[in-house]
Amino acid sequence: MEKEIELNKKLWDELTDVHLKGSDIYPIDEFKNGLNTLKKVEIQEVGDVNQKNLLHLQCHFGMDTLSWARLGANVVGVDFSEKAINAADRLSREIGVGAKFINSDIFSLPEKLNQKFDIVFASYGALYWIPDLKKWCQVASSFLSEGGFLYIIDSHPVHRFLDENKSAGDLSQYKFSYFDTSSKRCESGTDYADLNYTSKSPEIGWHFTVSDLLNAIAKSGLCINFFNEFPYSKVQAKAWETSADNYPVFFSVKASKAEPGASHNRTDPATLT
Repeated sequence: MEKEIELNKKLWDELTDVHLKGSDIYPIDEFKNGLNTLKKVEIQEVGDVNQKNLLHLQCHFGMDTLSWARLGANVVGVDFSEKAINAADRLSREIGVGAKFINSDIFSLPEKLNQKFDIVFASYGALYWIPDLKKWCQVASSFLSEGGFLYIIDSHPVHRFLDENKSAGDLSQYKFSYFDTSSKRCESGTDYADLNYTSKSPEIGWHFTVSDLLNAIAKSGLCINFFNEFPYSKVQAKAWETSADNYPVFFSVKASKAEPGASHNRTDPATLT
């Protein structure tokens, strides 16, 4: 998969320049003035992070990573785009919030980082870029201390395989089979943060099913605390902000290194409207 990963690195170097200009998805000026870019669901389900060690996988240029730091976490952010990591370092210094950022793909991270964490975090769009979900979960699990947990919030695979050219509520058309997990190549596409921008570099993505993810987590030695599905999203492109309520748009999952405890911080979707 080295060729595909290199193509995606080139794409994300390109998109970093676009995203650093700021947008509704990346409100950089507001962030510099104190805005916390984390969403209500993440803060509720992850819980108190004060003085906890948090590893953010695929952190892009670090606004969410630094938002966790603003809530008191000791954070390390990782991304395979060197341009994004350099931007994250600059942003950290500019706002005066301490963080460590590492330029690495996730599979190579154990060669560059020797530390255990209370929380391993990944969010919106992270898993689409992963060619080997089992290995990704094993790496994530390896960085957890006893009692720590993995938390993922991402686009639901049902949402991803729908035909975006159809109406949001039309389930009769599909881009591909839900069970087709082969790589998908797009030569150019509209950027989710800037609908007027078309990328010059191709992207390679990998679809996964819910069972693929849950089995990968379980086989990595983690105990699943909860898996939540939500019929709406306020963190994706604007076209999906008012999605119909008849299919899941995003999901969250928490899985712990130790046996599940009594408190799971489960979120009632009704509280997030």
